[in-house]
Amino acid sequence: MTKSKSTVAKPYQLLQIENNRLKERIIALESEVKGRNSSVVDVPNEKLNADSRIFELVKHKDKALTEYSERMEQKARELESLVQELNSRNDELANGMAVLRLYQMMFENEPTGIVGMDKDGRVIQFNSAAVKYLGVSLHSLRLRSIGELRVEGAEDFDFEDLFERAIDSDEDVLSEFVVADKTINLRCYRLDDPAGLRGIVMRISD
Repeated sequence: MTKSKSTVAKPYQLLQIENNRLKERIIALESEVKGRNSSVVDVPNEKLNADSRIFELVKHKDKALTEYSERMEQKARELESLVQELNSRNDELANGMAVLRLYQMMFENEPTGIVGMDKDGRVIQFNSAAVKYLGVSLHSLRLRSIGELRVEGAEDFDFEDLFERAIDSDEDVLSEFVVADKTINLRCYRLDDPAGLRGIVMRISD
């Protein structure tokens, strides 16, 4: 934050230095003109007119630079406010990402297999435990229908039928299949929000 503020402030600080230099020039010219007006020595009108024009030009330049400097300062304040807002949003994003990573770790380390499907039955997400129960072929089904899943040793099990029954039910739908004398339990349920059905979650355990 300090670095950004210093970088922004530099241009108008230089303008302020220039303004001070011009003010000193104006004061010097004013003193010179007053001195000439009070002197007993006659100064040609052409010289006085030239000095007057220089004086007015310097005053005009000083006013323009002062206004520009003020606008630069205002822009710098606005930019600093924007930087603070962006830093705040970055902090919020970082916190959000930390929460998402935590949820992802919890999801991956859950001992129960979890498969998430959209409302059309396409496999959207699953964890490592689901692969352990259903086989590595699950990897090839991402964004494809759960009905295409075939578990080695239980090829006849109809996952599409299980999905359809879960879609039509307000209660959990239970099922099971047997692989190598081990019973694999399945529980499917709807995932709804105020907008309606979002998908189906299938939990797998033994």
